[in-house]
Amino acid sequence: MGREVLKSKLQAAEEMLFKEHAEWKKVCEKDNQRMYAARSKITDLEAQIATLIGKSELNARKDKELAAKDVEIAELKRRLFESHNKNELLEIDLEAERVKAETAEEAKKKAEEARDISTCALNVAKNNYAEAQIIVDTLVSESEWMRSRGVPAMNCQLHFKCY
Repeated sequence: MGREVLKSKLQAAEEMLFKEHAEWKKVCEKDNQRMYAARSKITDLEAQIATLIGKSELNARKDKELAAKDVEIAELKRRLFESHNKNELLEIDLEAERVKAETAEEAKKKAEEARDISTCALNVAKNNYAEAQIIVDTLVSESEWMRSRGVPAMNCQLHFKCY
């Protein structure tokens, strides 16, 4: 009779462990889904940041080119104004240089607008990255909390391990 009692207790404990295992498996699956979504978001944001950095670097190069053009334009204007009284051909050259200056100024304005847009987009990407990092930090904290409460590590075979 004592043996049957022990056997029934053992069966009850096995059933309870089986149910707890199933519950933890569900918890791990949810955690894995959240961690996968967070990792995907981070990966997307990192790609966006890389793209924005590339655009920002391109805009910086354009700014340097425009600054060099500004210097060149300033020098050409100085030379044209000094020789303005020489002849009518120099006046034609002066007009051509003014057109170049206007074109360069327009290009500079467009580059500045593009840089402003890139900077804004980079700030948005940084904010999105920070939000995704908060989600990841929360998941890590919850995982550590579960571990500190004696929850056994489960081998959840999705994309991430449960700790």
